[in-house]
Amino acid sequence: MLNSTIFKALHWIATILMALMIAGYCYFQHIQRLTVRDKIYEIRQLTPRTWLYITEYAEPDMTTGNVYRYFLASKIDGDPLVALEKQHIAPTLTANTPRAKVDGIGNNISFTIHGTVYSFTTSSLFYDADGIAAAPSIDLTARGEGWKRGSGVNN
Repeated sequence: MLNSTIFKALHWIATILMALMIAGYCYFQHIQRLTVRDKIYEIRQLTPRTWLYITEYAEPDMTTGNVYRYFLASKIDGDPLVALEKQHIAPTLTANTPRAKVDGIGNNISFTIHGTVYSFTTSSLFYDADGIAAAPSIDLTARGEGWKRGSGVNN
């Protein structure tokens, strides 16, 4: 009888500990998936249907440095960071500078950057305010940080 009571108590303790471990694991996975750790750096309209959202990584340190993400989307009312994450809009350009020159004419968007490009994609799809899909044509011109502008000579 005593062994049965001890076994039941140990079983409940093990079950509760396992449930706490699983809940803790799920909580930490949830925290790691939250991508709204950026802050808005700049918002501007490129074309009548396309807006540029530049975010800055809010927690830079010695290993990450400054990271800026360039998002193409329609006009967003409310908090852009939450809307970009909710709509699963990935950054078109991720770089170490907020000074990329971004121009839009019609359905064409061009990026010109002097700095380090961490990632870039030529595909961007979003829906405008009328629910019409927009997929602008995107191009990139990039020069490294040591590039002397206009001289054609690299450091």
